[in-house]
Amino acid sequence: LHLLADAGVSVAAVLAGLGMMTLGWRWLDPALATAVALMIALTSWGLLRASFRQAMDAVPAHINRDEVQAFLKSLPGVEAVHHLHIWPIGTDEIALTAHVVRSQVEGHDAFLDQVADQLDGRFGINHATVQVEPPGCADDCPGQTDW
Repeated sequence: LHLLADAGVSVAAVLAGLGMMTLGWRWLDPALATAVALMIALTSWGLLRASFRQAMDAVPAHINRDEVQAFLKSLPGVEAVHHLHIWPIGTDEIALTAHVVRSQVEGHDAFLDQVADQLDGRFGINHATVQVEPPGCADDCPGQTDW
C-alpha cells in the first residue's frame, strides 16, 4: 500500500509537470505538494496513534477491558477478578495477566485451558496468564511476593 501511494505521488508529480509545461499553471506544483502533505498527515495520524498506544502498553482499541473483566467474573466458580492488565506485545499478539479468586479447589488446569481458549476466541487475546487464588486473597496471599 505504501509503495502504491508512492507510485501515485510520482505519477501526480509527472502530470503536474506536464500541466505546468503545457498550460503554464505554475500554481500546480505547490497545490500538488500541499495535497500530498495533507494526505501523508491524514494517513499517518492513525499509525502514530496506534504506535503510541503500543509503546505505552495501552489496552488495544478494539478490546473493551470492562467486557473482558465481566467475562472473567462470569466464569464458573470465579468470585472476583483483580490485577487485570491487557496490552499488545506485537502487531497480532495480545497479552493478558489477571488474578481470579476462585472457590473451587479442583480442576484449575482444565479451567485455565478453557479460559485461555475463550479469551482467544472472544477477544483475540492469545497470550493469557491467569493466576487462580483462594477466597480472601485479593492483596495479601500467603506466599505472595512483591517485587
